[in-house]
Amino acid sequence: MNMRKSITIAIFAFFVFVTLGCEGDQGPVGPQGDQGPAGSVNIITQSNVLSLNNLIVEDNDFVYWTFPWAALTSDIYENGIVLAFVRDVEGSEWVPLPLPIGTTTMSYGFRTGEYEVAVFGEDADTLVLVMIGATVRAVAIPPSQVSSRIDHNDYDALVEYYQLNDVLGFE
Repeated sequence: MNMRKSITIAIFAFFVFVTLGCEGDQGPVGPQGDQGPAGSVNIITQSNVLSLNNLIVEDNDFVYWTFPWAALTSDIYENGIVLAFVRDVEGSEWVPLPLPIGTTTMSYGFRTGEYEVAVFGEDADTLVLVMIGATVRAVAIPPSQVSSRIDHNDYDALVEYYQLNDVLGFE
């Protein structure tokens, strides 16, 4: 009984010391963290598959696709950021456009209500055949959401920073 009482007292004393040891002067306030994006993020994305059905051929050195995009407003066009990324048929990773490949370039352009993906250069016709079935994702960032804290050519950084849903939803 004496041993049991000693163990109980020792355990009680241990908890008292631990509890008292946690009190004391509060340390200094840590540095302020980076501010996140303002309020609710309204980043607009659209994904399209490159196909022969919507391919426009100017000549063997210049071909393009045009995609309607009603969400691309004049405010975003004039003051925001519009980006385009391509992912090949295997779906390995999103690569920012423009994408130079040898003497050929895959690029994009946009205007209010639509965007284009173009392939031009010496081997444009060959690159188009390789890119059929690839997915293009356009990303529109309204002026109020543009941030200089991230690399906008890094698709994974966009997904993380702007909390984009990375599920392909074809519109």
